[in-house]
Amino acid sequence: MSFWDETSLQTWILIIEAFAIIATASATVKYAKLTHSLLKEQKKTIQKPRFQKIVDTILIPLLKQIKREIEELENKNFRWGRDHHIHTKIKSSTFILYNEFIYDDFKNEILSIDSKIEQHDEIIEDLEEKINKFEDTILSLPDFKEGVPREFEVFSGGEKISKDLYYILGLIVNSRSKFTISRNLDMGAKFWNAKRDELLSFWKREEVKDCVREIENLRKELIDLSKNIRDNLEIALNRYREEYGVLT
Repeated sequence: MSFWDETSLQTWILIIEAFAIIATASATVKYAKLTHSLLKEQKKTIQKPRFQKIVDTILIPLLKQIKREIEELENKNFRWGRDHHIHTKIKSSTFILYNEFIYDDFKNEILSIDSKIEQHDEIIEDLEEKINKFEDTILSLPDFKEGVPREFEVFSGGEKISKDLYYILGLIVNSRSKFTISRNLDMGAKFWNAKRDELLSFWKREEVKDCVREIENLRKELIDLSKNIRDNLEIALNRYREEYGVLT
């Protein structure tokens, strides 16, 4: 065999070995990708029930509650009632109280969500305190305490306001819009429809201006924080849909 023949043979051997190495490497990469894909699917299958439980039990109910709260606060509806409570503190919600272990799992999955929820509930407490102070101040004003019952009696044709005084006060606190006209409207609702603008002017009274300013600051702070919580929840929900096939 000539020198050139030996050289050509060695060259072909090197080329074949190189192709073999490339083929082996390619097969290894494909195997690694396949293994990773299979492990990912296996993880998805194993984890899906867990994330589905978090979504159904905590995330969706909380997202609905937060969205409703934002809408109402933007309309200055504090949901104030005779029990002197406004919007429900998140950690007092039944879907959390009755599912503590699932909530623990939920808060560990979404970074800093628990601290934001605690901050939310603290603002709720502060807001309740300020609204309570506003309510007490309005109740102490002679033109509300004495003037509104007198106007109500004239408007109703002699009917006493009695418990409707607190009902009217609640409508003032919540900046209630006019009631839809209906045959079933009670006298308190009819009185509110007729006197709404006059009654809402109590928000502008000098005696409550400091309290109103504090309420407004807390309302805006709560809206901003609630929107941040909403955004965090929606990001997490979209991730669970994409990564684990969670149904909503």
